[in-house]
Amino acid sequence: MEQKIKEALEKADGNQSRAKQYILEWATQDMALLLGLTKAHLNGLAAYAVTKVARTGRVGETPIQNNEHISTAAKGLNKTPESFGKDLLLALSGRDSVHFGMEAASGRPVSRRSKASQSHIDAIRSLAAGRVASKPKKS
Repeated sequence: MEQKIKEALEKADGNQSRAKQYILEWATQDMALLLGLTKAHLNGLAAYAVTKVARTGRVGETPIQNNEHISTAAKGLNKTPESFGKDLLLALSGRDSVHFGMEAASGRPVSRRSKASQSHIDAIRSLAAGRVASKPKKS
């Protein structure tokens, strides 16, 4: 694997971005290279899959067999084994992926916080100044 990376760097004249593109392209055709690149992550992927199935509490029934939770969009995808490596590499390439710490439970990026209201800003400033803003007294 290291030799292929050196070869990609030479072919790209030291440009790391282009070398990465060469590696991704070659890995779609070379299963040994794909395995070498992803081997460090396979243990975690397998552990996640086992834990997910074990949590369902249904022995012998895996999420693949139980299709009720799969969305209709996912059911419409007919992925071939040949496209698996390419799809995996696209996911690992980082393009259009969720950034760490910015994902919600649904897996979608969390939107940025909106600006604080003026009353919130005033309250923070009054606390920082050492005085608490008093509420209007009811008469």
